[in-house]
Amino acid sequence: MIAQKPLPRSKFASVAERLFFCRHTDDVREIAFRNADVEAAADELGYAVDEQLSDFFIAYVFHKPLPRSIRATAPRDFEWRMINDSPDRYRFALRTNFCVIPDKMVAEYKVNEGMIGERQPCSQMSKGELFEVIHANRLVERFTGLRCMSQEMDVCAEVLLGFGTAETIRLTIDVLLFGESQQGTQYVMPIYYASENEPLNSQAIDLHSRLLRNRYPNFIYSPLAAQGIGENVIALFSLEIGYDGIRKGPERHYRLIRTADTQCIA
Repeated sequence: MIAQKPLPRSKFASVAERLFFCRHTDDVREIAFRNADVEAAADELGYAVDEQLSDFFIAYVFHKPLPRSIRATAPRDFEWRMINDSPDRYRFALRTNFCVIPDKMVAEYKVNEGMIGERQPCSQMSKGELFEVIHANRLVERFTGLRCMSQEMDVCAEVLLGFGTAETIRLTIDVLLFGESQQGTQYVMPIYYASENEPLNSQAIDLHSRLLRNRYPNFIYSPLAAQGIGENVIALFSLEIGYDGIRKGPERHYRLIRTADTQCIA
């Protein structure tokens, strides 16, 4: 079919579905494709993508969820993502739909709270309030055993996409910590707010990982997540980014107290 009209953004989903379902089977976990495959799928639908190929990739790699019909084929606790590996190489890949769930069997460590005055229950804190309490009580230092310095960053990353031009994508990391061990090993640690009801944005975390590893090649990359529990408990988790998505590493729960009871202080 000869494409006679440009591809409108409203038809991006049709092209993605054509790419996906022409190769999908129940046991497949990845579907690789290239620019020519996108152009062929659009052509079959009667559209030209010459000047909109970049918009198509940016939409699904960085901003938009894949069409509902594609997402519906993912097994439980997994999600389909479009991933850009290198110029002109892409894939649909199954990744874990990661939701941080605290382990109820983990012991609580009591910490004398360093903040004065009233505050929200930990489970009701906003992202900014939770990070403020974590910083005031030096919970990351307690959790990691590192000497840490907190720094907020608004990261602007230049990402080279498969159609051969550089696109600037703005990424925001709310809290980024730089730590150092007693032996002098340096760490770069983004901290993510782990909502009780929503999964972490694994696509954003994966992109942050690529950015930070490239920007700080001599640092050990060690992402963390934080969640408020009940009235006075904050849980910290280490995150591991593997080939199939995010996994939860060690976790520790800290109970903030304002009494003379210092038993089991971390």
